[in-house]
Amino acid sequence: LRKMKEKRGYIDFDVDEAKILVDENCKPLEIKRRYRGEGEKLIEDFMIAANECVATHIYFMNLPFIYRNHESPSVQKRDNLRYNLNQKGYFTQKIGNIDNPKILQSFLSKLMNGKNKEERRVISEVVLKSMSRAFYDSKNFGHYGLAFECYGTFTSPARKVSDLLNHMVIETFLDEGYLSCKLDMYRSFIEDNCEYISAKQEDADSLEKEIQYLLLDCYADNFISVSSKARILFVNRYGIYVKDEHGLTGVIPLTKSMILYHNCVMYHGHEYFAGEQINVILKEKREDELIFDFGKVNDKKKVKKKD
Repeated sequence: LRKMKEKRGYIDFDVDEAKILVDENCKPLEIKRRYRGEGEKLIEDFMIAANECVATHIYFMNLPFIYRNHESPSVQKRDNLRYNLNQKGYFTQKIGNIDNPKILQSFLSKLMNGKNKEERRVISEVVLKSMSRAFYDSKNFGHYGLAFECYGTFTSPARKVSDLLNHMVIETFLDEGYLSCKLDMYRSFIEDNCEYISAKQEDADSLEKEIQYLLLDCYADNFISVSSKARILFVNRYGIYVKDEHGLTGVIPLTKSMILYHNCVMYHGHEYFAGEQINVILKEKREDELIFDFGKVNDKKKVKKKD
């Protein structure tokens, strides 16, 4: 199943998902990276295959259905992708037409070639944020991210209105056939409410992000002025962006004593590249980011000057 998806142009974005552990009072205790095991990946593969299979059959049967559509990136989105990649030190030329997901897949493969694990994750996050938002509609426009010509959610009727309505349509057809007057009722209801369902899905996603931000902000209070190990995510003209061992991300702002090169920062005779581990201290919290500084000791060899 995975090989078939990749052959079509499917891209498996390697991004981190934070898992925040809280106590009985919802006070954050620890941040862990959420790993997807092989069993979970297998279940996901079968769910996606089931969704695509059902949506395709319903489409050719001309029954009412809520499709999950995802359009290719617009010209503005492509320009934003190039700008954001350049901002993080991954310089790239103008991105052409990527209406076919296989073209984007090839572009990313070349861009990630030779990059370490941390750099690949940063690139994946940038590309993922530059994609169009998926939306629900009574008409099928295909799903760009999954490289499907037809797609709709069907496998989670217990938690998604779209899936529940699709189940009701299929159940009605199986019980009563094409002549059921309920199908016309469902068709009208779906056409009138897809925009509302999409809006509620976006509201739920925004609320999840807001709660996560509040928990991270509260969690960071425990580590002000605390030294810890961190991994460099990327460098750009604003600073060295890091993620520490506690799961907190922030920036070491560039100073006059730091020299920025193409993909690294020179500081006190040391070169700092993405993916390297350093010691940092969390200095302060600002409105939109955490500010770090170098720790007292960073076990790196000094760069020898050429004669």
